Amino acid sequence: MLLPDDPAALARLLEAAATKFASLPLSAVAEDTLLETVETLERTHRRLDGVDAAVLVEVSDRAVYRKAGYLSVHQYLAQGLRLGDGAARRRRVSAAGIGRFT
Repeated sequence: MLLPDDPAALARLLEAAATKFASLPLSAVAEDTLLETVETLERTHRRLDGVDAAVLVEVSDRAVYRKAGYLSVHQYLAQGLRLGDGAARRRRVSAAGIGRFT
């Protein structure tokens, strides 16, 4: 499968895959397949944590949140993306642990 190089296009593919995955019945899936699935999802989750951190660092460094009408990354995460204050703080701390804000 040829994947696009555009980050927004890749994000849309991830969203579509997650939506499709959420609609699949898992009760009939064989146990070996279920184990493979959960292991693959965990690897994917870890990779996406790194991607999320890299994107958040870029959003912060370039002050892209201002284009969306917010005064800070925290405000953008908490209000713009509707994460709430606690989740926004955790996301920023996690990103700082993985990436490097400039």
